[in-house]
Amino acid sequence: MHLIKKIAIAIIFLLFLAGIGFLVYGLFPHAPAASCSDGIQNQGEAGVDCGGPCIDICANPEELTLFQTKVIPTKEGFVDAFAELRNGNITFGIPALRYTFEFYDDANTLITSRPGVTYILPNDSKYIVESAIPVARAAKNVKFTFQPPQFKAVKDYIKPRLVALNTASDDELGFTRVRGIIANQTNSSYQSVILTMLLRDDVDRVVAVNKQEITTLVSNEQRFFDLRWPYKKPFSRSIQTRVETNIFDDANVIRYAP
Repeated sequence: MHLIKKIAIAIIFLLFLAGIGFLVYGLFPHAPAASCSDGIQNQGEAGVDCGGPCIDICANPEELTLFQTKVIPTKEGFVDAFAELRNGNITFGIPALRYTFEFYDDANTLITSRPGVTYILPNDSKYIVESAIPVARAAKNVKFTFQPPQFKAVKDYIKPRLVALNTASDDELGFTRVRGIIANQTNSSYQSVILTMLLRDDVDRVVAVNKQEITTLVSNEQRFFDLRWPYKKPFSRSIQTRVETNIFDDANVIRYAP
C-alpha cells in the first residue's frame, strides 16, 4: 500500500510539472509550423504565403516582351498574322490575354482588325497565330497590341511535356502539308492541346504559320497531326513548333473516377 501511495504522488507531481510546462510555452511567442498555404502572412513571409521560406511570388511580375509581328499574304484577299510574346516570369502566367491585330495598307490606312484571347504559361514564349483574315486590299503592315495582363501566381509549376515528333513536309498538287506526331509525355490527360507551327526560310524569316487543336489527349498518348496550307507558299527550310495546353482551366484536365 505504501508503494502504491508513492507511485500516485509521483504521477500527480509529473502531471503538475507538465501543466506548468504547457502554461510557460503558451506565455512565450514561438514560431508557427511552416505553411505556405494557410492564408496568413507569418513565419517571415514577405506577403501572404509568399517570400521568406515560401516561393517568391510576391514581387511584381515583369512586363511581357513583344519580339516580332508579321503579316503573311496567303491566297488572294486573305492574310495570316503572327506575333511572338515572351513571358520571363518564372512563377507568373496569364490565364486570359486579350489582343488585337490591326492591318494597314501602304498608305498606313487601317484595313481591318482581328481580336482574340489566349493564355500564356510561366517562363515561356507564346506564338500567337490568326489565319485566313479577309482584307479588302493588300496589307503591308500589322500592329499587335494587347490589354494590360492580369498575372496569376503559379506554385510548383512544371511545364507539361507536350512535344511534336517526326515532323515532315511534302507538297501535294502544289499545296503544302506537314505531318507528324504529338506526344503527351505527362501523367495528366487534357481536353485540348494546341499545336502552333511556323515555317521559316533560309534566313530565319517566318514565311507561313498554322495551328491545330488536338482534343482529348490522354497521358502518354501519341496522336497524328496533319497541317495543310491550301495555297502555294514560299520556300521554307525549317519547321518550328509549339505544343501547349491551358493549365489555368481546371475543366481542361481530364479526371477519371476511381
